Amino acid sequence: LGAGLRIDAGKMVTHIGAETIEGIKNNHFSHSFAFTYGIPFQHTGVRLSYPVNANFTADFHVINGWNTTVDNDKGKTISPSVSWVFGPVSGTVNYMVGQESDGATAPVGSRSTARHLFDSQVWYSQGPLNLGVGVDYGTQRRISFGAGPTLQQRTAKWYGYALYARYKVTDTLEPALRWETYVDPDNFSTAQTTTLGTSVATRFNSATLTVNKKVSGNLLVRPELRWDLANRRTDLFRTKDNGQGQGQATASLNAIYHF
Repeated sequence: LGAGLRIDAGKMVTHIGAETIEGIKNNHFSHSFAFTYGIPFQHTGVRLSYPVNANFTADFHVINGWNTTVDNDKGKTISPSVSWVFGPVSGTVNYMVGQESDGATAPVGSRSTARHLFDSQVWYSQGPLNLGVGVDYGTQRRISFGAGPTLQQRTAKWYGYALYARYKVTDTLEPALRWETYVDPDNFSTAQTTTLGTSVATRFNSATLTVNKKVSGNLLVRPELRWDLANRRTDLFRTKDNGQGQGQATASLNAIYHF
């Protein structure tokens, strides 16, 4: 139809987010908090994609919810998406809405409410320089918090942003930086463990430096330094005695052979 309608059906990597499951496509070895806790990883369903013109492409997804093969909630999830390219600037705006489990202790699918997710990225690429920003904001209505007489229902939300920078020093050397802030004020997406009278971290900051080095045509080696800090202690980080920590510094080495 027209310029060409593409139809994909089956299980596919999510279109949401500035990062993807396939490591070779990312600037960094480690993933952001938004990728890990704020967005889905994959979907099963149908995607329609249509190039409106030389600048805009429109997508529409009908899927079985977040990270499921067979839908376990009431109704399908839909997600319209628009991507654009204008010279060195490109971007994407995604929206996703559908019934999802409310995260309570009841069986998955027995209590489902509407979950909304807004996601957008903007990229600038000129010569050896590549810059980007990614933003995510999610909400879900009537989430159950507490138990017994303290049981209450309210809207949960989570949101964050990440800044990306990559520079090609040579054809084989590209260092990359990422700064991220992720906020989970209701402890819904990170699902940290708590004990009576304790509070959990609600804001996470992260800085990552990765050096992308091509050793050969198909071998990519990536040493990486990362620093994470939360506003409170959390079981997402561990201390030397395996207690809850407030931050961590990590050093890693990743190697990918791609073909």
